[in-house]
Amino acid sequence: QLDQVLLKIGREHEEVMLLEELDGFLAGIIVSPEMIPPSRWMPHIWSASGDGNHEPIFEDLDHANKILRLIMDHYNSIARSLLPDSGPYEPVFAHDQRNGDILWELWAEGFERAINLAPECWLNIPESGDRDATSALAGLRSLIAINNQTSTLPQSEQDRLTEEAPDLIGAWVETLSYWRLASNPIA
Repeated sequence: QLDQVLLKIGREHEEVMLLEELDGFLAGIIVSPEMIPPSRWMPHIWSASGDGNHEPIFEDLDHANKILRLIMDHYNSIARSLLPDSGPYEPVFAHDQRNGDILWELWAEGFERAINLAPECWLNIPESGDRDATSALAGLRSLIAINNQTSTLPQSEQDRLTEEAPDLIGAWVETLSYWRLASNPIA
């Protein structure tokens, strides 16, 4: 239902995130080393700048509430899946209908947008000395760089990461979530 709503809004507002991008964005918001309130991240769903000039025009208050409820339901679903002993986090990826390839790139774009909301706070991860969390963040940043065509990794390593990305992303996000929960326990 959320996918259909975003596609419909996207016909009029090209900058609206697709479901796969929103999933990466929300995952990044949830595992962020610092809490980012919805009032700060919600405008970025509608446009890359998040300036509020691209927010969709809702039919009425009920329509707006329905869409916001769908977004928050997805947020809560991701958050629940990232709690300890809840099962694996399963990122939402698109699939290429022609060859069956898993397209992780939109997810990575969403995660990058979450990082860019508070880039300085992500420095807390390597500064903490946690090797697993630092490695997970480095892996996600490598995928972002590959997607942006700014990677300095050897081509063979880029190819390997591109192929393994669908299997690595979920585990890396879970590792970041465990780090965040250990660093900032929920009251």
